[in-house]
Amino acid sequence: MSKTVLALIIIFMIGFMTSGFWARNKVDSMPPLLKAAAHGDVEQMQAVLEQGADPNIIGPMGVTAMVFAIRKNNLEAVKLLVEAKADLNATPGGKSLIQIADEANASAVADYLADYLLDQQLDQQLDQQQLNQKEMD
Repeated sequence: MSKTVLALIIIFMIGFMTSGFWARNKVDSMPPLLKAAAHGDVEQMQAVLEQGADPNIIGPMGVTAMVFAIRKNNLEAVKLLVEAKADLNATPGGKSLIQIADEANASAVADYLADYLLDQQLDQQLDQQQLNQKEMD
């Protein structure tokens, strides 16, 4: 095989692999919730969750539906996943969900998650104080 033909084949393959084909194919083969989250389809996400999908399902490279929603700056999808009891303490890639939101310039999502987590923490502290008070009585 001539060097020219080999060079053309290599150039074609590089172009084909970087065209997004592999990424699209990988998304299309994901579980329905991850696929819907990757496409930003909140209605489909809700339908899949109503059918019993696990909101914490982990896809390729540790990515969850929450990570897709955050990276797409999709506050509606994030709220849906929070309502479905997605794990907000997950650290995909060693980063908190708020850090992922900050990196994605998803400030409304980061603010929502921070507020929600703070409220959750305050509720737990209040519950613990009430429990301690009952034990003292």
